Amino acid sequence: LVVENIVKVYPNPTTGLISVVNPFNSPIRYQVFSSIGQLVQSGEVRSLLDISNLNSGMYFVLFEKEDVKEVLRVIKN
Repeated sequence: LVVENIVKVYPNPTTGLISVVNPFNSPIRYQVFSSIGQLVQSGEVRSLLDISNLNSGMYFVLFEKEDVKEVLRVIKN
């Protein structure tokens, strides 16, 4: 099941720290992909995602919780 706008992130563009509006009461899995589809970071997040170690550019973040999946585009300055 793909549901739009379950997870929200801000600020976007970001300099590295992204606040994650997580509707679940537990951590959610995430994967960060580069603009060419390379997996560059993954783990679990509850409310704050740190991508400060990544280069500037566009990334896609896949959030997964049970049968819910959502991909958000994030710009890193």
